[in-house]
Amino acid sequence: MYQGVIEAIKNKPYQDLSIQKWFGVFVYTVPGVILPDDPRTFQMFVDYCSVVDNASHVVITSACDGIHSSRISRHYIGLALDLRIWNLDDNPHDLSQQDVKIAKEVMGRFLKIGGGKYSGVTESTHNHTQYIGVVIPSER
Repeated sequence: MYQGVIEAIKNKPYQDLSIQKWFGVFVYTVPGVILPDDPRTFQMFVDYCSVVDNASHVVITSACDGIHSSRISRHYIGLALDLRIWNLDDNPHDLSQQDVKIAKEVMGRFLKIGGGKYSGVTESTHNHTQYIGVVIPSER
């Protein structure tokens, strides 16, 4: 599974990936990523990978680490991930228009299977995902 990622990024500018064990599963991250201990975030990652055509290309670029918008980001409480699909982008600073389209399609599928418990947005370089909780239907 991971050999595919290594082949996909061999000639790209972000070759320095780390492999971390998270809840018993090996995942790709960029160096310095601090993975949260919250199983809800791990399940969110699993759900995201389930809607990507080649899940071995999903790389976590940020979790509890880094600087994020303090008003809305759930990174600081371990309930958000920034994710890239490495085989999409040749430029680590911006996705092409076609790659943005694919990333948005992935985000749409991810939010649909989440049943309202996730939120997310496609940014210029990655998909930002957050666990926002289980939606409880109103009785009204």
